[in-house]
Amino acid sequence: VLFIFLDTNLLNNAVALAQEQYDWLAKTLATTHAEWKILVGYHGFSNTAAMDQYNGQFLADLPKLLEMHDVQAYFSGTGQQI
Repeated sequence: VLFIFLDTNLLNNAVALAQEQYDWLAKTLATTHAEWKILVGYHGFSNTAAMDQYNGQFLADLPKLLEMHDVQAYFSGTGQQI
């Protein structure tokens, strides 16, 4: 089982660091042989108010990336905008 914890504050705010983390995630998912892949992050995919305020494109693109690499689960911890 591969567990990955994302800093989703970066994915919402810091464009250069967000791209670096996103690229690392894409490479990690593409090269892993783990049968189960589980990701954890603070923000959910539908955190649109925060994404509108900052560059949230990386967070918005995550579902496509996770689906492409057969990630079984993504858990988020925020509930303000669910």
